[in-house]
Amino acid sequence: MTAMKKIFYLMSVCALAFISCQKEEMAGNDPFEGNYTYEFVAYQQPEAKATIGDKVDGKWPVLWAKGDQMGVYKADGTFVGVATLNEASAGLNKGDFTVSSDVELATGDALYFSYPYVENAAISTGMIAAKQTVGTTGVGANAVAYAEVEYNPENTQFVLTHTNAYIKFNVKSEEFAGYNLTGVTLWADGAELSGEVTVNDKLTVTKAGDYVKSTLATPVTVSGSEAQSVWVTALPGDLSGKTVYAIVHMTGAEGTEHATETVTLPVKFNKAGALVSGSVTEISLPSLTKSLAPAWYEPIETRYIAAYGDGWCYGPENTILFSAKNAAETVELKARGNFMEVREPKYVQILYATDQTGKTTGYVKFDGTDSHNGTAFIEHEIGNDYSVSVAIASMYNATANGQFSAMLVKDKDKEVIWGINLWACFNPLKTVKYDNGDILTWNLGTGNDIKTYNDWKSHGCYFQWGRPWGFPWSTTVKTYGHVYAATSNQVDLAKSASTPWTMYSYNGEPYDWYWGDGAKEDRTGDLDDLWGNPTASGDGVKSIYDPCPQGYRVASPAILKEVEDGIDAAINSETGVITSAEGAATEFNTSGSIYYLSHKGATWGFAGGFQNSSGKNGRLSTNKTDAAVYWSNAISGNQARAMWIRKKSTDGVYSIERLTGRSRAVGATVRCMVDTEDR
Repeated sequence: MTAMKKIFYLMSVCALAFISCQKEEMAGNDPFEGNYTYEFVAYQQPEAKATIGDKVDGKWPVLWAKGDQMGVYKADGTFVGVATLNEASAGLNKGDFTVSSDVELATGDALYFSYPYVENAAISTGMIAAKQTVGTTGVGANAVAYAEVEYNPENTQFVLTHTNAYIKFNVKSEEFAGYNLTGVTLWADGAELSGEVTVNDKLTVTKAGDYVKSTLATPVTVSGSEAQSVWVTALPGDLSGKTVYAIVHMTGAEGTEHATETVTLPVKFNKAGALVSGSVTEISLPSLTKSLAPAWYEPIETRYIAAYGDGWCYGPENTILFSAKNAAETVELKARGNFMEVREPKYVQILYATDQTGKTTGYVKFDGTDSHNGTAFIEHEIGNDYSVSVAIASMYNATANGQFSAMLVKDKDKEVIWGINLWACFNPLKTVKYDNGDILTWNLGTGNDIKTYNDWKSHGCYFQWGRPWGFPWSTTVKTYGHVYAATSNQVDLAKSASTPWTMYSYNGEPYDWYWGDGAKEDRTGDLDDLWGNPTASGDGVKSIYDPCPQGYRVASPAILKEVEDGIDAAINSETGVITSAEGAATEFNTSGSIYYLSHKGATWGFAGGFQNSSGKNGRLSTNKTDAAVYWSNAISGNQARAMWIRKKSTDGVYSIERLTGRSRAVGATVRCMVDTEDR
């Protein structure tokens, strides 16, 4: 068959009507008359480049962009070819397209055009993505449009029908002037704003989502006088009667005092109307101020928002440090981060309180009252400022130098939404200088170093990599309110946050407690940035999931490498035996029945580790003599970067084996380093 080349003329929708709604209200109307039979739509793809131009005579023109393409099909689904925009039509509302095809066409044949073109796309299906990247005027990859027309070999003309609605958010703020505007999320709880769609006489949505997040490809500077625009593409629907928010995303500008700030500002709509296909709804938000957020939500966070911006937490730190008996600390519990995942905090309750000897007692006070009623830990209602005064009133074992306990945070329905570590460390924290930062001299969760204390309790608590909650060493399935459980295929961030007492083990790949929302074969992937360092090296930053108290963060891999390299220097090259000679970069020592390493004034106890693949009570080793296992804040492939120095014995002679990666489901100790940003 002889290939033919035919010029098609396309006129995009040139009259997108809208209602421009001020402040929190929104509405839209349908610019089209009559009924349409929807034959198919196109997949959302980055190849779509069309933009929406400036309003002219109350209309919004859709403008073609260089490189735009459409798919062309016959009525029976036969693929005709790819229609490519002629360069002279770029920036215009009407566009000339060229299509090359060897498919025979007769005058009057029904042709179907889909925009944007997607190779091997199924006719009649498409997608409005929940996460979109746009320019300040672009619909870009998020348009879903189609047309049906009779083929005319002389001049085939048609108008695209847009199945989706367009929303233009106008953003300005005096309070946040100079910040970077990075995007806007439209969230209507229970609505269908995104998802996979099938169009066949009517629009059918599957895998629906109740939000659409639009991120600017290039952030723009917020102004107090001139509004900046963010376009959002969503499924049509009536939002009347629903709780609707526009969530504005901003970051502090580099070189300013706000450089570390991430702003997530939810603005609630007073009322909402309809989003209509083929319409533009323009929404001018009120001048943004922090006061627009609910009282229980803190919109400004200086720590890194982990889970690649989708994470959330409660309070400015996950571990509260108590430096003196009966010294009350005010614990603020406002939600932060992903607003769509948080709820108003209303109650706190002690999960466990122990000096790690295995005995539990109600030794914590909330707002001056005992947290334990003699039988159980009580649920204590927090104040209107969303904070609670917490004090360590007594210690069960007066000889203990440190205690580690946990406090649950609950919503109005008394469901658990978060956990807070309480670290009673009545000895002043000490730091020593390493080449790559200042490091604490003992572990998170204890009150002294192993050399001074000469007891395994100075190892502190154990943490699964990426989670902020500590677990005591235990030989039982349930201790201090903790449960050790096998990983299911539904352990995501929400389940992790609602079960801070559960240590999730693993059984084979992916060797992680986090499984996202899918089974093993379609798991959603690793969250490599949970502790602020999604690389195999580097220094990283403090994240919202970091377990260290304010002013500290999980040690970087560079810190651990200093200890490891010091061990190498202390090994006899001929015998492989570690020397404890004074002056060695890292010394191997014993304190009673406890083994430890000493490097530049800080001791690193042989603290073992929890939860290997053998089951819920699996141990990597004992917590006294077998191995020094410490997390860094970084990843190592699908594992996490750890210092794992294991003692080996051959004929009674001890040598050292080094390993640098461990399953993220393992429970290992944490050493905190100084956070230079004091977060």
